[in-house]
Amino acid sequence: MKTKIMSFCLVGLLGVINGAYATGEEMAATSQKYVDDALAGKQAILTAKTNDTIVTYPRTGGQAATVHEIKEEMGTSTSDTGIPTAETLESAIDEKIGMFLNLPNNNVVTYTGDGYGVVTTPIYDNSANTYGNGLVRASTLNNAVATAARAKFTRVDENGDADANGTLWQINTVAPTLTVTKTLDPLVNGTDYCYRGLNGTNNRANGNCSAATQTALGASGSKTGKWATVFPYGEVIGRSVCSNIKPDGAYYGTEDWEYVYGYVTSSAETTTLNGQFTAQSGVGTPAEGYKYCYCKMDSVDGTDVSAVSRWVFRVSISSASFCAGYCAYFCGSNVQLGSGFRSGVFGSVAP
Repeated sequence: MKTKIMSFCLVGLLGVINGAYATGEEMAATSQKYVDDALAGKQAILTAKTNDTIVTYPRTGGQAATVHEIKEEMGTSTSDTGIPTAETLESAIDEKIGMFLNLPNNNVVTYTGDGYGVVTTPIYDNSANTYGNGLVRASTLNNAVATAARAKFTRVDENGDADANGTLWQINTVAPTLTVTKTLDPLVNGTDYCYRGLNGTNNRANGNCSAATQTALGASGSKTGKWATVFPYGEVIGRSVCSNIKPDGAYYGTEDWEYVYGYVTSSAETTTLNGQFTAQSGVGTPAEGYKYCYCKMDSVDGTDVSAVSRWVFRVSISSASFCAGYCAYFCGSNVQLGSGFRSGVFGSVAP
């Protein structure tokens, strides 16, 4: 009877040994508190979040992770630790500073009082650039002042009328120094716009555009591709074109739709786009591939600037037919309300 008992115990002991070392792991009983205390220093428990989040870990082991909210809007906080999406960041950067490439040499880039707006202002030159807000070189101003000083005395007849053979001299108390023929301030928003799409279907016929401007744009449905923007100081009339010329360097991504406005065409490109406009205006939708929308000024408050204004890229559109319908709209509406784009268009004028 004793022999049988010993045999049973030995078999049971072998079973325990095999169970303990079959997997190569040490098995030992422990308490719940011991386990909790040991794990407490390994990883903090992250509380549940209602939105998608990003978890980051410090370089030093054993420290708690940090949870960051994924931001769909940048907001204005200077202490927010949220992480914006790529699209949110791109949009925020695009709003901070306007992109202007290949501007004519006769321009000065300045910044507005809002901290990020860019303004391009042509330099006054007595011919093409005679804006009331134009920047003047010291030499231009000095010459104008000297001319005014020399014209202080005017020879007149006995009636006070200018006469080269007059026997009297008139003292001029006020003499113009610089002639301003038009106003063009990129910091001032427009109040309305009108346009004629190149396809003849899409158009904003009247708006608050004057009768003279409407005549310049052509009748509704005339496929001229022209646009106009109304400003407190007058009206700017321009044209649109759908081109196959990609805006060189004016992009922030790899896809066509990621091209951003602001590229100003070179003199050679301006000539090419002038020809493309002539071929499209009054005709209709251009060939496929002509999907890059450009805008150009024709006149400023009645003064012709078409010969000196460059084409400025606005947007890449999905197709030539869509571009033909909406390019003129993009030009007129963005010149009205977009200070960045307006500055590029206004600043493209150069002799």
